Amino acid sequence: MRSTFSMFRYIYLLGIGLTGPMRRLIGIGFLLLFMASPINAFDLENLSSDEKAIFGELVKEYLLNNPEILLDVIERLEELENEANLEMDREFIEFYADEIFHDPNSWVGGNPEGELNLVEFVDYRCGYCRRAQQVIQDLIEANSDLRLVIREFPILGEQSDISSRLAIAVFQLAGPEHYEMIHDLLLSLEGPVSEKVISEVAEMTSLDLQTLMDKMVDSSVLDVLDTNYQLAQALEINATPTFILGGEVIRGFLTLEEFQYELDQLKTATN
Repeated sequence: MRSTFSMFRYIYLLGIGLTGPMRRLIGIGFLLLFMASPINAFDLENLSSDEKAIFGELVKEYLLNNPEILLDVIERLEELENEANLEMDREFIEFYADEIFHDPNSWVGGNPEGELNLVEFVDYRCGYCRRAQQVIQDLIEANSDLRLVIREFPILGEQSDISSRLAIAVFQLAGPEHYEMIHDLLLSLEGPVSEKVISEVAEMTSLDLQTLMDKMVDSSVLDVLDTNYQLAQALEINATPTFILGGEVIRGFLTLEEFQYELDQLKTATN
């Protein structure tokens, strides 16, 4: 195995008239190409400078005569990267499962005792998050063992931030039932979250307006957002909606049928 990595390092660094990403691509390509060949027994560390130069020219000639191999390399490289990312996601989610699925500062819907966990990173100004709302509701109705966790993740500007801080403030001051109502309201709100809207939310939740506004800028609310941002960064989540279903990260909007398929796959894997 040591000779394989030595070979890769030398191919990667050889001066064969190519630079930057192309040189990296060639190195990875030849690593994959030669892993199944007798050259595994050939340690390039023992080559002289002239021999290395000759070998580099052979590599260059091979690529020039067979450029189609680069397409195979790119496809395989993407597969390997995707597999590695999926495995890292699974390991992270498994290690931090309690923080991800049982955060006391996040609202829980569906069946709170359900065995199947679905986490949604949501931005109230995100059009796809609004479309996903009905899909998620239908998914919950069709799966009595589904437990939904909402993570506020405002990334689309000031209005997104105000909306999330308002929702979290309601959750902390008035409890989960009022949060659900305001969550649904914010996902359907057409205009900006103005002081008038905040005043209406205070009235709907029987909260004092000034108390609600003060809570929106309180450190306890900002800490929730900070925690969600850190979690998203660790999982390389940078768009909404993004979901965590079991040990998988699902990026982007899914139809009800697509979501049900993913859920059925999880059920099969856990049974």
